[in-house]
Amino acid sequence: MKWLKAHGSKRNREGIARYAIPSQKAFGLPVSRLRQLAKRLGRNHDLAEARWATGRHEVRMLAAFVDEPARVTAAQMER
Repeated sequence: MKWLKAHGSKRNREGIARYAIPSQKAFGLPVSRLRQLAKRLGRNHDLAEARWATGRHEVRMLAAFVDEPARVTAAQMER
């Protein structure tokens, strides 16, 4: 979370508002930076589950990038 906060920008937060993404729950990171971080972190289902619960936009995107597809359940997809 600290890394996300440190690498976000106000300009990007304002930009995502155009797509109806609540910017008060966003850090303002481009998807390319999230993908870079996800690649460094690797696949991790437990990390993904914990991060999804935050409700923060980029944190949830990161969770989707690092989760293990074989371990994702239908109930998890409905949350």
